[in-house]
Amino acid sequence: MIVFIEQYFFAENENALKAIDRIASIHKGVETARESVIPDWAYRDVLFMLIHYSIASFESLERKLSGEEKEEVFNVFYRVGVRMGLKELPSSYQEWLPVGEQHLKAICPILILRKIFFCNTKNILALFAIMFWLKDKN
Repeated sequence: MIVFIEQYFFAENENALKAIDRIASIHKGVETARESVIPDWAYRDVLFMLIHYSIASFESLERKLSGEEKEEVFNVFYRVGVRMGLKELPSSYQEWLPVGEQHLKAICPILILRKIFFCNTKNILALFAIMFWLKDKN
């Protein structure tokens, strides 16, 4: 994933598109090997997590993003999704907010715990790390 990020975000447009095409090709190879298609909702879930955590991590480490900056982050990942051929993508950050929230609540226990315990993401990740460490000890 780090290689993809470097190839996409820090590359000229043509190289960025090639990076997305490589990711799509890898997924097609997985589908062929497994003889099943990865459903669109699974791609959307990952894409939505990337949007959310890109914004949340920046805001956690640096500063709050403006609405315009959040829209820009969304647009980057929207273009990735479109290039990969995903369907039923919201076309703006404002359209994504309720859909993304619904997806993330369904798939991401970190967000659920965050709401329950009123913790920030770093604290929840630390909690998960401790839980996994304790599980390995038993």
